[in-house]
Amino acid sequence: MITNTTNSISIKYCADILIKNSFLIDNIEGGVEIDQSTNINILNNTISQNDFYGIYAQNTTSSKISFNCFEKNYLWAIILDELCKNNLVHHNSFLYNNLYYGTAQAADDGKDNLWYDIETEEGNLCSTQLLWLFCIFLNIIVYSNILLGLQEI
Repeated sequence: MITNTTNSISIKYCADILIKNSFLIDNIEGGVEIDQSTNINILNNTISQNDFYGIYAQNTTSSKISFNCFEKNYLWAIILDELCKNNLVHHNSFLYNNLYYGTAQAADDGKDNLWYDIETEEGNLCSTQLLWLFCIFLNIIVYSNILLGLQEI
C-alpha cells in the first residue's frame, strides 16, 4: 500500500511499465501520474481517496487501464489530457469519484481513446446517475450504453 505521498507513482518518459495489484490510497495529489510515456499498463489496482485524481495522464499513448477500482477520489478517477491518444480503458469500477464537481467520473480530452473492450464489447462500471452528462463531458456521441460500455450500479 502506498499512502500519504504527493503522488503514489510518477512515470515520466517511460515505456513498457506494469503497475499491478497495488493499493494507492489517500495521497496529497493522486494515485498515478503519467507523462510523455507509452505502453503503460495499470491493472487490478485499488486507487481511492486521493486528494485530486486517481490517474492523471499527459501525452501518453498506447496504454491500458483495466480492472481497477476507483473510489472517492476528490476529482476525477481518470484524466486523459489533450495529447493522450490510442489508450484503452475498460473493466474499471468508478465509485463516487469527483466529489468536488459531482458529475463526471472521468475526463478525456485526448484522441482515439477507447472506453470499452472491442473484443468483449464490455466497458466500465459507473456509480453516476448522470450518464448523459458523463458522455457529453467525454465528447463522445453515444448511440447506446453498450457502445460506451457503462453500466449503472
